[in-house]
Amino acid sequence: MPAAAAPPLRLAGAALALALPGLAWADGGVMVRSEPPGQRIFVDGEETGLETPALVLGLPAGPHRFELTSGCRGGVGEAVVIDGKNVELTIQANLDTGVLQVNPNPPTAAVAVDGVEGPNKRSLSCGAHTVRVALPGFVQAVVPVEVEAGRSSALDVSLEPLGTGTLTLSLSPADAAVAVDGRPLAVGPVRQAPLTAGPHSLELSRAGYAPLQKTIVLEPGAELSLNLALQPLAQAVAVTPPTAPGGGGMSKAQALRATGWGLTAAGVGAAVFGITRFAAAGAAYAEYQDRSLNGPGPASAVEAIRAEQVVPARNLGWTMSALGAALVGGGVTLAVSF
Repeated sequence: MPAAAAPPLRLAGAALALALPGLAWADGGVMVRSEPPGQRIFVDGEETGLETPALVLGLPAGPHRFELTSGCRGGVGEAVVIDGKNVELTIQANLDTGVLQVNPNPPTAAVAVDGVEGPNKRSLSCGAHTVRVALPGFVQAVVPVEVEAGRSSALDVSLEPLGTGTLTLSLSPADAAVAVDGRPLAVGPVRQAPLTAGPHSLELSRAGYAPLQKTIVLEPGAELSLNLALQPLAQAVAVTPPTAPGGGGMSKAQALRATGWGLTAAGVGAAVFGITRFAAAGAAYAEYQDRSLNGPGPASAVEAIRAEQVVPARNLGWTMSALGAALVGGGVTLAVSF
């Protein structure tokens, strides 16, 4: 049956099949329905020109693959055609993905779809995508592609060789090591070394010198000549110990030790003062006893010596002695800890 005549015949067959469901055709057929309807029908990869629901006629006996698509919806199903009979096939058109097979040449090229590298064959959402194929030494290819829902498609991409350029280097010092793209190239000057055209990372190194890294670009068939010099490493500078805030020239540990000894000295002073208060209390108490026994003066004046001289001096002596002991203990601890 001519291909151009197939759609009208299939449409006629679809109309008859809808009107006479029990009708059988000598060449067999498939009544294709979908949910939702209105999907374009492909049989074995060929478009029929029909939309669901439709009776597809003119198919040889045996299994056939049916693909439906409409916008970003689609579905896939199979049916076995039997001579003289119509068979039913219902396909759920709810897929929103398709399959893209990228065939790069050379086959070792990396394939990225929408900037994401991955396998050459992958499932993608329907719609527009960008395929990038790249391999060192070849011109990168960027190809737009349209993926149909529920369908598989193939994309063949052949890369063009970039060609080569040459690199010449004059070095200082003359025995510097040269590496290109992380791989050693030479030790010392380089004379017309062939490299793949395109960008490269150039690294120079030598003991006692600061390393140098530079990005270079070689043009196909051209020579790139460079004069490169490494800078000697600066002499190490002695590091002084940190100083206390304010620039006084004293470290934190030194400041803490000085504080400890200062507290110790203050404690000794407080303790000595406390001892003098005990001595004053003792002298006042002796006077109090003498006047209590021998006079002179009224009893109230004698009692005032005890209340106003003996007791305050004794209490102050205890307080200053205790304070002095605490200051001495804390100061010594602080001083010897740092």
